[in-house]
Amino acid sequence: MPYDVLQLKFYSEFQWLVDYSVFVLFVYTVTEVYIAYIPKGSQEVNLSMLWCLLLISFSLKSLCSVTGLYFWNADAAAERSLVLVGGSICFVLALALLLIDESNLEIGLETAYSSFNESAYIFLEKQTLVSDGPASKLIMKLCPAVWCSITGALFVFPGLRVSRMHFDALKFCGRWSFKKVLIYINLVSPFLLSLLWIQPLARHYFSVRIFGQMEAPLMTDEAFDSMRLWLCLGFSILRLATAPACFQAYLNLAQERIEKLKKEAGRISNVELQRKVAIIFYYLCVVGLQYIAPICLCVGFTLMNKTMGGYSWFGQHNFNSEECTTKEKIVTLSNLLPSESNSFSSTREHWLVAISSFRQIFSFEVFRGVFGFANWWSQFLCFGTVGLGLAYQSYFDDV
Repeated sequence: MPYDVLQLKFYSEFQWLVDYSVFVLFVYTVTEVYIAYIPKGSQEVNLSMLWCLLLISFSLKSLCSVTGLYFWNADAAAERSLVLVGGSICFVLALALLLIDESNLEIGLETAYSSFNESAYIFLEKQTLVSDGPASKLIMKLCPAVWCSITGALFVFPGLRVSRMHFDALKFCGRWSFKKVLIYINLVSPFLLSLLWIQPLARHYFSVRIFGQMEAPLMTDEAFDSMRLWLCLGFSILRLATAPACFQAYLNLAQERIEKLKKEAGRISNVELQRKVAIIFYYLCVVGLQYIAPICLCVGFTLMNKTMGGYSWFGQHNFNSEECTTKEKIVTLSNLLPSESNSFSSTREHWLVAISSFRQIFSFEVFRGVFGFANWWSQFLCFGTVGLGLAYQSYFDDV
């Protein structure tokens, strides 16, 4: 009944996030088709990126709202401690990962930093402004580490909850069933995706090494990048396909609680029994947000990485290394100032000049590094938190 559904906690947030995600995919698909048939459209502002950015913001806001429950509840001291410990561990881990050479872990932040500093330095020099660079390398390492700690804290309980749902869903599947295979693939998919950014394990075998009597590698670098994008979207769709089984496994906790009460000595009132069962139903949307929001976050980063990074779905990238060189004409501050004419064509020309200046500073390489690292870290967090949760459930199940 609609009245029963409205009583669910975070029902409106869950419904909004799901509906908005569908609209984002629709707008992005229409935009991609439009640019494919009208190449000049790529020179205009891509509004689908604004939709994707809002999707990322709404996903993070939902995770913050759910995590905030542990800080507003006075009886959730253990949960608060776990969130803070998880964020601290992710901060230290991110600092260690950022020290790895990018010939092994191709997150692209070093290349993005060099490209941004070089183009921004020349832009400031053209404006007769003296500067050694807009940002130091320490800031470049510290800012991603802080972001990693925040997202790590937000992913702690969603990962533990998803691992528990997968653990319970496997119990209700048959011994050999197609659903069980999908659940197992869903469990290992974040781990497989996180390996695609490790160059000796992924790119080296697909686009560098030549096997046997072959005259060329299995695929080009551009094809490998496209394959990585497709796999990110494909595994995200797979995780959505297994969501009903995971949600049903969560609802089955009510039956498990009743069976557990039957084995306990003593009496319990009907009100207390109803409360123990109803709380499972009332927190269904909270569990849904913990399951859906990380997926929406990964999809948003994947789509923005593809478009803003100049990638292509079919191995023919729009990115050209020559576009990021400083040989291009750098826009000066005088070109950005409005002219005496207030006509529409003059205003449009100034907007195009401003966009051109923005693209010269924030090149494809910059966006590849930023969104590529964000996408990889999100996949890595999904794998790490779910893996820890499965280890935790397996240990206490054996005990």
